[in-house]
Amino acid sequence: MSKELYLGKQDDDTKVEYDPDNLVTHGVILGMTGSGKTGLALGMLEEMVEAGVPILAIDPKGDLPNLALIFPNFEASDFESWTDPAEAGREGISVKELAAKKADLWKTGLAKWGLDGTNLEAVRSKMDLRVLTPGSTAVTPVNLLGGFTPPAADVPEAEKADLASGIVTGLLSLVADNVDPLRDPRHVLLVQILSNAWTAGNSLSLEELIGQLVDPPFAKVGVFPVDRFFSPDDRMKLAMQLNSLVASPTFAAWKEGVPLDIAALMESKNDRVPVNIFCLAHLSEKERHFFVGRLMNEVLTWTRTLPGSGSLRALVYFDEVAGYLPPHPYNPPAKQPILTMLKQSRAVGVGICLATQNPVDLDYKALSNMGTWMIGRLQTEQDRNRVRDGLISASGGLTAKEVEEEFSKIQPRTFLLKAPKENRPVLFRTRWAMSYLRGPVTLAELPRLKVEGPPLQASGSADNGGGNQAAGSSLYSRTSPPVPKDFGQSFFDPRYVFHYRFQGIFEQFSEPAREDGALVHRPALHAILRLQFDESKEDFVLHTRHHYLAFPLDRGGSIAERFVEMTFEEDDFLSQPPKEAVFEALPEAFDESSELKQAQDELCDRLYRTLTATRYVNEKVKLYSKPEEDREAFWERCSEEAEKLADEAAVKVRAKLQKQLEKVEKQLV
Repeated sequence: MSKELYLGKQDDDTKVEYDPDNLVTHGVILGMTGSGKTGLALGMLEEMVEAGVPILAIDPKGDLPNLALIFPNFEASDFESWTDPAEAGREGISVKELAAKKADLWKTGLAKWGLDGTNLEAVRSKMDLRVLTPGSTAVTPVNLLGGFTPPAADVPEAEKADLASGIVTGLLSLVADNVDPLRDPRHVLLVQILSNAWTAGNSLSLEELIGQLVDPPFAKVGVFPVDRFFSPDDRMKLAMQLNSLVASPTFAAWKEGVPLDIAALMESKNDRVPVNIFCLAHLSEKERHFFVGRLMNEVLTWTRTLPGSGSLRALVYFDEVAGYLPPHPYNPPAKQPILTMLKQSRAVGVGICLATQNPVDLDYKALSNMGTWMIGRLQTEQDRNRVRDGLISASGGLTAKEVEEEFSKIQPRTFLLKAPKENRPVLFRTRWAMSYLRGPVTLAELPRLKVEGPPLQASGSADNGGGNQAAGSSLYSRTSPPVPKDFGQSFFDPRYVFHYRFQGIFEQFSEPAREDGALVHRPALHAILRLQFDESKEDFVLHTRHHYLAFPLDRGGSIAERFVEMTFEEDDFLSQPPKEAVFEALPEAFDESSELKQAQDELCDRLYRTLTATRYVNEKVKLYSKPEEDREAFWERCSEEAEKLADEAAVKVRAKLQKQLEKVEKQLV
């Protein structure tokens, strides 16, 4: 690639331009929340479009659709529909006025970095942006279960086996945990069923796969008879679990939409650069792992069909990879294909760029394969130590002290860039993004982007094309999940989800209304704390009540830090769920009493260390504020006490002077 990527500037205003071919050896973007990681990533993707590099992006959070919000004319009307009314209310202006301010801010901000509407129009006109929503028909669904088609005949048998294994690993992740591909009989048998069909040149639908699981088309698995290897009763139990996927109306969207054809998605047409964004924020944790595992296996298979290349022909960007590439011994469906690509895809010019705010949660082997490092502010010492060690290894010349000195210079929107051919990192400020950074785009908002997706193809069976709208989960039940002993259960009243008291915290999880009228309920931890602050002086005893919420439960980080204080009221909750409710199962991390008790203890420990109550003290008048007494009331009481003390002091002074006067008078007589 000839065009270098304009990422930002150094302190002396020297442009930082990065050779995209460096990403053939892959890259990582690291930075805590608020570091500017999203702005850097979007700016890099904009530059990739200008450089003509096709992009496949995985977006678990919802930030990447901001690429559709490029407004070359800086018209306030373009910004208005993406302006937050709550923000306008806080500023005391109308939405239209705030939109005009945003438009001017973006125009001015870009101008400071030497960019204008011409640059924006060039990127927008060159970008062939597609937004795909697996598990939902909100924009463009992706067909994963309409059928499992055999790879091309010239694909080596070992690679076919890897693909079959990846498909089965993802499929089993929907109904089971901790599946060992080498030892678990469920995995081994399903892979053999799929491979057997592919060897004969046949596709298998999910229904056919389930049928052959009950009655396999072969007599042995290895040297053992099928029934000895995996008993009929156990096969039927697994078949019933998989059958729930077929029978569930909410899973219909997984069997319709565009096929997962990576070659077609990455093909440039009409001199435009394909940018494929897979939006996953609406999916449950199990569904995200299922989809990403399948996607990365398909990408890996595609890379193996490509000729060798020393320049970057395509980029795979993962916006938040924590949880998908964890350290040993964890092995989610996407981990193995990603690790394999990090080792092999550089030979064919396909680069991977991973972003995360939790580098300690990344597999060490993955970090060791990174040629490019972009490091923003890091939250914990553990994260800094992990990155420091990796950077020292990558640079081959930096000392730990030098790295720490570089870390100390990092401010918000500044990053250290360590490129493959450079021994020392460069500190730079990220340029202003061309895309309007309005925050995560929810599933309900995605249709408003009006982007053109890849053409729908009839890749599913005919009876799957009815267009049923899915809510994004196959794991919903009409009955609420059982709650562990000693813990209660209540239901957030749907009428209050968008109440102004909650400042839009739940809006990012909203979904279009379902055709069947069901309301999806997801699990959360709600803690009600009654606190007593007891101070011995003047019997100060203050009782307070607090509400804390942890949601969603599959978010990263310690459970204690996931709780945020909420302004709940008693009427916000129902003792019984609405009749139209459907429920997502409790995650395994919180389905036992001991696990919930641990979360309870961690939250209490955090609050014990951090919560305080204000008590005012006036040492001069020796007064202490009373429970729930505000500053004004205490000040008034202090003033009254001061006046009282002043009067008492005046009386004493007058008495003393009177005695002195009487003494003088006697002396005069």
